Amino acid sequence: VSIILVNKQIASVCGFDFILTMLFLNFLTTATLLEGLAALRWFEKKHLPTRERWIVAGMALSTVLLNNCSNEANSVGFYQITKLLIIPTVIGLERLQGRRAVYSQKVILSIVVTGVGVALATVSDFEVNVRGSILALMSIISTAQYQIWQGSKQHEHGVTPTQITYSVAWPQSC
Repeated sequence: VSIILVNKQIASVCGFDFILTMLFLNFLTTATLLEGLAALRWFEKKHLPTRERWIVAGMALSTVLLNNCSNEANSVGFYQITKLLIIPTVIGLERLQGRRAVYSQKVILSIVVTGVGVALATVSDFEVNVRGSILALMSIISTAQYQIWQGSKQHEHGVTPTQITYSVAWPQSC
């Protein structure tokens, strides 16, 4: 929650309207740090095929951009609640796409506990507006679909979460 509050301060209170610059610096930092960790052999370097690498990078970029736009347009409370909607949206999209994932009671319980915690922490800061709601909806759907798609590419190419992040880090920062 603290990173969301900092981003909100930077965008709305401090008047920093350069979301793309912030994204570029974020992705550049990620790429640089992962390059350093790879040089230290903390993980094995693996890449997706070039075309898929650029598609995953583009989807990740659009997802993060929409999330930041939603954060800028909404109160922190509404933003946090909409972020929680990504999990059931993933489950719903998986079912619509013919995937029948089974979730354990522990997973479902952790989702409920997290949801209640965030709802209690942000209930006093909850405002709704049309622009923010549209951005939030776009953010939820794109993030959920991205998570499904990234997971399938990760499985298809036998890469770890760190390796897929490393593979797309430089294309994201371009």
